[in-house]
Amino acid sequence: MARLSIIFQSRWLVPASFLLLLTAFHLIFGQFFPTRNGTLGHDYSHALPNLLDGYFWLRSNGLFEPFWFTPAFCGGQPVLGDQASIYYSVTQILTLFVNPLASVYATVLLFASLGFWGFYLLLRTCFDTSRQAALLGGALFMFNGFFIHRAMIGHLTFHSVMLVPLIAWLLLRPAVNNRVFAVLFNGSAGGSLLAYGIYSGIGSQILPCALAVLGITCIHGITGRISRGFVPRSAIAALVSIGLSAAKLTALLSFLRNFPRNDYSLPGVTGIWNAMHLLFSALFFAPTNIAEQARALTTNMQWALERHEWEYGVTMIPLLLILAGTASWFYRIRGAHPQLNISITRYGWFALLGLILALPLALNIYTPDWNAFLKQAPVIKSSSALVRWFLVYIPLAILSSALFFDKISQLPGRRNGIFTAALVALVLLNAVKDRTFYHTQGYRPDIIVDAWQSARTSTAQPRIQHVGTFANASDQIYNRNDLIAFGASQLACYNPSFGYGLEYFPIKALHPGLALEEKNGLLNIKNPACYLYPEQNHCTPGDHFTSAQREAAQAFTSYKPYPFSFSPAQQIANRVTQATLLLVVLLAVAPLMFAPAFLRKLKSSMPDKLA
Repeated sequence: MARLSIIFQSRWLVPASFLLLLTAFHLIFGQFFPTRNGTLGHDYSHALPNLLDGYFWLRSNGLFEPFWFTPAFCGGQPVLGDQASIYYSVTQILTLFVNPLASVYATVLLFASLGFWGFYLLLRTCFDTSRQAALLGGALFMFNGFFIHRAMIGHLTFHSVMLVPLIAWLLLRPAVNNRVFAVLFNGSAGGSLLAYGIYSGIGSQILPCALAVLGITCIHGITGRISRGFVPRSAIAALVSIGLSAAKLTALLSFLRNFPRNDYSLPGVTGIWNAMHLLFSALFFAPTNIAEQARALTTNMQWALERHEWEYGVTMIPLLLILAGTASWFYRIRGAHPQLNISITRYGWFALLGLILALPLALNIYTPDWNAFLKQAPVIKSSSALVRWFLVYIPLAILSSALFFDKISQLPGRRNGIFTAALVALVLLNAVKDRTFYHTQGYRPDIIVDAWQSARTSTAQPRIQHVGTFANASDQIYNRNDLIAFGASQLACYNPSFGYGLEYFPIKALHPGLALEEKNGLLNIKNPACYLYPEQNHCTPGDHFTSAQREAAQAFTSYKPYPFSFSPAQQIANRVTQATLLLVVLLAVAPLMFAPAFLRKLKSSMPDKLA
């Protein structure tokens, strides 16, 4: 027992625990990238071709030329204005060094690690927990079902969800010295991470992520630890994220204005108790038949929500810790009548946390009048389901369980035992879970990986020469966007912005054939600037390049910039983004100009409990 106690007091406990957890994570989930059948989740038929497309642009233009439009899908479409684009992401940068499949899995491991360390730092430095509680919180978040199952199915744009605890840490962590610089640095760093999420394709899910950060802040305030610098840091983070994202958001809004996609039905669960049951089941138990459970309780559903849409599991471990902590509290106060001196401020934090906890649940409850109201709300009206807002509960449940862990394990021996049992249970529960649904996914990455390898060793310029379709013997279109590997643009591409069935796609004169084929004064390739800035480019959304624009079309299909006009709003947004980026870079490099003094202040401000 004494030897075990020495191990838990060792300075190597934290890094050793992380490495063991990351190894377990890899052994459990690495087998899905690809599966034993050599396949990936079905939505990688969208993500992997996009990565190859981005690689073509990077190879042709380098890192600093903005990728506004691509010729590779739908005969030409926006990139920066597409909310599902992952061009501005770590995953895309990694394709400069490794193939898209390896890049995807490297991203999964990297962001699982960032999630772990973000939660560890948050608990250790902002909530003053024990090392064991912080390690357990980091482990639970690393293995959360939303992140890994989305990654397994191909929803790669959600990887930035793992930055939520890191953002909260930057906004809440204590600063002993140099408060002005700490406010500026932490606020701009938090805002930069938010902007990364927007650029890497998280889309409307940035709202639940921001709500989760606010919920963490509420718990921080309830415990009486609110940082004085939180408000200015948050204001700076908001300004920096908006400033850095201005170009992306303006282009995105321009695209959505022409393709609002707001006539989809919005499903909901019938009754609050059914909604709470479904949330409870998805969050703490995540049964394999969760999709069937949800289907029986949901109405007004236009598009089927498969199992991966209901993966929010954090295992039953946080639930047991919360129940044990609550029972322990009642046990301690039994027979007593404690005077609860709760300040008005704390009452305010409790009320705000209650609203945060109620909102995702309320958004997923169906009544005709409520549903009609939601269909008029900005952002929400363009959604086809709101169940993804349940991700708010993941960090809040884990944070609460870690705080309760310290309450029920104040003795070192008990703490070490509960911690060890919880980590072992976490790994085992994830290891034995039935994931046949993910093992039987059918997308094969070979075509895209081989095309990346060929492009890497070739001196030829990437080029889209044809418009075409993939179809099997039954004339069913499959692996749509893989056509990029053969130098062709998929006419019937997969792009949710044009509708899940391409019902909003203005096909016009687009047809299988040569991209630069001329007919009736039009080329067989679209001018994608018309999707964003039709007035400034004297066209309508979906229009083609004309014969007079052949030179521009040739540049476009060869992954080169071509001339087009921005809207006034986009011109302003571009300048705002450039100016904000310059300020953030200057703030980041400023410490290097005063390195010795900065390092001394940094060392003195580091909390002793970080290790």
